[in-house]
Amino acid sequence: MFISTFLFTISSNVVLGIASICFNVSPKKCDTANYGNTAAASQSPLAGNISTTISSVITGLASGTTYHFRVKANNSLGTTNGSDMTFTTDPITISDVEGNIYNVVRIGTQVWMKENLKSTKYNDNSDIPLVADQTAWNNIQLYGLETPAYCWYNNDETNKAAYSGLYNWYTLNTSTNGNKNVCPSGWHVPVNDDWVILIDYLTNNGYG
Repeated sequence: MFISTFLFTISSNVVLGIASICFNVSPKKCDTANYGNTAAASQSPLAGNISTTISSVITGLASGTTYHFRVKANNSLGTTNGSDMTFTTDPITISDVEGNIYNVVRIGTQVWMKENLKSTKYNDNSDIPLVADQTAWNNIQLYGLETPAYCWYNNDETNKAAYSGLYNWYTLNTSTNGNKNVCPSGWHVPVNDDWVILIDYLTNNGYG
């Protein structure tokens, strides 16, 4: 279910108006019929001459899809259509460059992966070095080698499904990995601001 809130201004000569949201995946702009679907605004009917926020719950939408929409207002004087706008629904899953699939979840205004990363490549398809030797792994930190590396839990790739990949900091840090991104395209390793937003949302909604 996707919930959208829209703002439009009611004209001063509205005595009684009916507001609705017209939406579709690929409308032909300026042709109302090709928006295909209409959802009544929860606040409809409306009257007056002030700016009013209207909202509508739209169900049955496809995940990870961009929809076009516009607000339509009807009264005894005729119909007024708003400008074409868009919104994009959240994906249910995403995949990395190797085809590993991850479930995702929306928390407040953010969308997070629900699973740890399993990729052995950066999203430009270049390899992340595999370092299976414990001494070699320790020496990266001990001698400040700043070498990106990953391994599997207990150095056993069959643990990939249960534990995902184990990465050192240099794999994630763009200043040591050649400005690469280990996350799926369009995603990034969370930074401090991301965590603050998440913590604030959880705290303000009774989870912290």
